[in-house]
Amino acid sequence: MEKRLKIIERLGGLVVGFAFVIVGFFLMTLGLTLLPVIGILLAIPVMAMSLYFLIPELHVGTMEEEVPITCEEEGTCCRWPQGLYHKNAA
Repeated sequence: MEKRLKIIERLGGLVVGFAFVIVGFFLMTLGLTLLPVIGILLAIPVMAMSLYFLIPELHVGTMEEEVPITCEEEGTCCRWPQGLYHKNAA
């Protein structure tokens, strides 16, 4: 079931990404013909947003594997980094 959801998410990302590409090409065409500065300046961020949806592998965080944190007090657990936000930090 999880693989099916990933396929649906990927397909949705492709649809949204291609919609941004079409809008970006329209703005680029507009920039090259009628409004040179405005069209191209608007096309650049739209095309960048399309890359976010078309190539999601580029935007995956580089976090290390999550290490389970054990908390002794009252069974609660804080997921913040131990040195920065832990109550018992020195």
